[in-house]
Amino acid sequence: MTKCVPKRLTLPFTQPDPVRAEAIERLLHILEAHFEEIRKALICSSDRIDLIGGAGGIKVRKNSGVLVGTRPQLNFIEGSNITLTVVDDGISDEIDLTINAAAAAVILPSATVVTETAFGQASTAGVSADYSRGDHTHGTMALPKLDDLAAPDDNTDTDATAAAHGLLPKLSGVATEFLAGDGSWITISTAGGMTHPQVMSRVSMGF
Repeated sequence: MTKCVPKRLTLPFTQPDPVRAEAIERLLHILEAHFEEIRKALICSSDRIDLIGGAGGIKVRKNSGVLVGTRPQLNFIEGSNITLTVVDDGISDEIDLTINAAAAAVILPSATVVTETAFGQASTAGVSADYSRGDHTHGTMALPKLDDLAAPDDNTDTDATAAAHGLLPKLSGVATEFLAGDGSWITISTAGGMTHPQVMSRVSMGF
């Protein structure tokens, strides 16, 4: 590829033609006066002349930053949610580029809340794209009744002690044993012919 170099143009004529020569002379003056402008818009080669915006190609920058590159043509690529329409407008002698951006999906806050007021509910990641409001609540369960709770473990964690209230210790299963104040089970002798009610009466009276 060669650069365009201005030079004086002369046309030889076998027979002088003053009118024709004067017209050509005026045209040459016009071309020479605007040659620099023409040179900037043309690239000269041995077999073609390309209109590409300058001798080195089109310079491309992004966001008015540093130069990305200089090339003889541009390639527009549709990005996500972007549609490009490129039309060769021969009447206006230009390429029309229309860029359409699809509207982003509007995500609204959820209008529902899952009620979680029971024990033993399984966790779930969910599938909804809605977001929750900052003042949302899931609620709380009502105070459960003692007999509605699940069966306890077979241990002494909740037994009553001398230091704190609690639940009755596990029964011994022996009909003649009684719960003492220290939390132990004791057997009261029925020697002397006392009946069971008599023993209970004496226990309640403290002797």
